[in-house]
Amino acid sequence: MKFLLTVIAAFSLISAMGLFGVANAQTDTISKSPAAVTGHHHDSTMAKSDTTKAHSKTKMRHSEKKLVPQKTCPVMGSPIDTSIFVDYKGKRVYFCCSGCPGTFKKDPEKYLKILAGRGETVEE
Repeated sequence: MKFLLTVIAAFSLISAMGLFGVANAQTDTISKSPAAVTGHHHDSTMAKSDTTKAHSKTKMRHSEKKLVPQKTCPVMGSPIDTSIFVDYKGKRVYFCCSGCPGTFKKDPEKYLKILAGRGETVEE
């Protein structure tokens, strides 16, 4: 009789553990990789491939992007006044006010890049 009670108690304990997921949790943890358990995956091949594709698309967008004539001041970003300008390396750069040409002259390449980033080109 004591043996039968021990078997029933053991069976009850195993059943209870199964109901609460204790036995399955141990089995799952052992059978799965750390990435599967945490949900955190790294696939370096896929990441490099995706990165390369993203860079290719970005390059295509930049090369396909047509520049429009300058409409904004490279320093302030305001609309230009065509009576205020500086000729730099054979190109005419317009500004919004009389204070901006001095700032532009301190680092002209920086401001030309800003205009290009906006999709604008200066007059030749």
